[in-house]
Amino acid sequence: VSHIAFLCLLSYVVLVTLDVRGEGKQQPGVIEYIVWVWFFTFVIEEIREAFVSESMTVKFRLSQWFHSAWNIYDFSVYCIFVM
Repeated sequence: VSHIAFLCLLSYVVLVTLDVRGEGKQQPGVIEYIVWVWFFTFVIEEIREAFVSESMTVKFRLSQWFHSAWNIYDFSVYCIFVM
């Protein structure tokens, strides 16, 4: 339910409030700030998930995390969102 609410807010920001033509310098609204904060909580959760494993080295933890196709997908979605 939480993720669907996030997607609805993100869709609203992208489809309604985003000024793609750059005609006016608008300040980000409250909803846009909520979307960004919510997005960063998703990123922090992924970072926590990557480093919670019991292995000793950071390199091995990251290699285990990137072994899952879903984690690679999540990482690429986060990179695209930031772009």
